[in-house]
Amino acid sequence: AEGPSASHGKEHQSFMSPQERIKETDDYKRADEEEWNRRNEVIRQQSLRAKLIREKKREQNLRVEKQKESNLRIEKRLLELKTQLSASKKQVEEADTLRPKIRSHLNRVLMGSKYFPVVAQRLGLTKTSGPHSEAELTKVYRKALLKYHPDRASRTSTLKEKVYNEEVFKVLQTAFKAFKH
Repeated sequence: AEGPSASHGKEHQSFMSPQERIKETDDYKRADEEEWNRRNEVIRQQSLRAKLIREKKREQNLRVEKQKESNLRIEKRLLELKTQLSASKKQVEEADTLRPKIRSHLNRVLMGSKYFPVVAQRLGLTKTSGPHSEAELTKVYRKALLKYHPDRASRTSTLKEKVYNEEVFKVLQTAFKAFKH
């Protein structure tokens, strides 16, 4: 019942070393497969850890980039504010140099008068030089306040016009207050 292939198999086994014969056993094959599975699992775990590390680095890099962008925006805004502050300081300095000249001009125009009806007439706020009722003068005063108010007049005016409006506004308030009391 033994054929040539069966004798060939036995012959083949007789040429195998004892270590090679162990490799042919089911226990060895199962142990070998388990070892390969274990190694593959270790590699898979290492791969997952590496992937997590790459993702953390990517997230960290994104945070760093966002922080850099935020810092750049802050620096840009800070520079804008410094520029605005510098321009404002320069404008205040210029206004302070103009203010005495404008006050002197207003004193010449008003001829030192602090009486509201005279002030209104000399500033050209009333048409006639005759007597006016208190109601008419109050109306003139309110219109003049709107015309010369620093917040309203400063929108389109030059610096000289702004300072002039501020000074006229102060004169009007002082004169009207004295007139009412």
